[in-house]
Amino acid sequence: FKTSKKAEKFLSERENWQLVLKLRALKEVDYEKVAALKGKVLRLIFEDFIEENWSESGPVTERAAELEGYIKREGRFLDDYATFMTLEREWHLRDHRIWTWKDWPQQYHDPESEAVEAFKKKHWKDVLFHKYLQWQIDEQLRELNLYLEHIGIPLGLYHDLAMADDLYGADYWANQDLFVSGIDVGAPPDDFSPKGQNWGFPPHDLEKVREDGYRFFIHELKRNCCFGGCLRIDHIMRLFHQFWIPHGMDPKDGAYVATPHEELMGILALESVRNKVLIVGEDLGTVQPFIRKSLEGNGVFSYRLIYFEKDSENEFLPPSVYPSFALASITTHDLPTLCGFWQGLDIEERRRLRLFPDEESFLRAVRDREQDKRKLLKALIENRLMPPHSSSNVRDYPELTEELQDAFIGFLAMCRSKLIMLNQEDLFRDPRQQNMPGTTWERKNWVARMRFNIEDLFESLEVAQFARIYRHWILKTNRAPEAD
Repeated sequence: FKTSKKAEKFLSERENWQLVLKLRALKEVDYEKVAALKGKVLRLIFEDFIEENWSESGPVTERAAELEGYIKREGRFLDDYATFMTLEREWHLRDHRIWTWKDWPQQYHDPESEAVEAFKKKHWKDVLFHKYLQWQIDEQLRELNLYLEHIGIPLGLYHDLAMADDLYGADYWANQDLFVSGIDVGAPPDDFSPKGQNWGFPPHDLEKVREDGYRFFIHELKRNCCFGGCLRIDHIMRLFHQFWIPHGMDPKDGAYVATPHEELMGILALESVRNKVLIVGEDLGTVQPFIRKSLEGNGVFSYRLIYFEKDSENEFLPPSVYPSFALASITTHDLPTLCGFWQGLDIEERRRLRLFPDEESFLRAVRDREQDKRKLLKALIENRLMPPHSSSNVRDYPELTEELQDAFIGFLAMCRSKLIMLNQEDLFRDPRQQNMPGTTWERKNWVARMRFNIEDLFESLEVAQFARIYRHWILKTNRAPEAD
């Protein structure tokens, strides 16, 4: 970007720079407009790169040779992805009613067809553009990880492996034979989602994946283990079984289908050792005992949330009994923030979205929340995390006060677990929940901006005060004995 004169000229134009400022000022992220603007700038940067480093016959400079080497190393997976992205853009430009690859002409449904091969040759520069972008991501992650090592952050980047492949995405288009049609994956009804959940993505054909030598799974792990020291695997129970829901049926009518979990766990352990990456398995929800036993036996860190950690008497567990090989946190992006939890905002929103099957379920959720708050307040007081002479009546805390927040962070830091994680929303007492499971168009998910922008993190006195609270407990619990 710094060396692209075309990009510099584009952003120096008044109209474009005003759009940048407008998008930054919005309370919610406008992904379409942000992507459109970034796309224009990135294509200008790429044009400058091509003019200086490339020709139709290939690379002509050392810098271009680096890109060519990356392309060769990534092989078919990268080629399929870049081809898909180019096809998707081309067909949408031709007809704005075309949004998914299933609406393309039939001859483009097969990634190995003659039509696709001819398209790649004709649009070689556009295909190369998407390979170039992936190369840039790769380079930036490598540089960032080296910087973290340099300043003494041992785990480095913490990556997240999503649990699914989009039915309308590049991976599905390029590997259709590895998926089962007519089936969605989800979760059965439980206290969290009384109606169950349909996540709307297809399961893998387990036999074909196995016959293929788990090539897809291995590549997925390798690429997500790059340039980091920790990988969180979303819904790790999928390596043991998946809940299948036939099209047209409710989640309550689905069934679990087992996977060859011993083979999958063996591959996971091997890639973890090869890449020197710690694995955190998100094991929330319905988890059978044999799954937790297998995860523990393979050295996979468990994922423990204060909201859910209770004993047989339904009392919240003290920090001292949390498992050692675990990542402890207060909440996740799929659950209410600490502030939202305390005020019951998530329950009211779920009622508004009609996610409760009946009124009784809603009232039961309200009662359970009040009971949880009472028990949590009791746990905070018993662990001497509240100021002396604090009220033990939960009704005296209608909102999350600074004292309550400090106590919860202290509780988290005191956990016996080797790793803890504090979400920025809980650090900044933000009531907004990023994602509401079970919703798509009914609610705007993943649009809430950070309460503070990047500059504020270094300059704001309010941010500094929040940071001091966290720092106090990190030092007090000896999680960072030498911190600046």
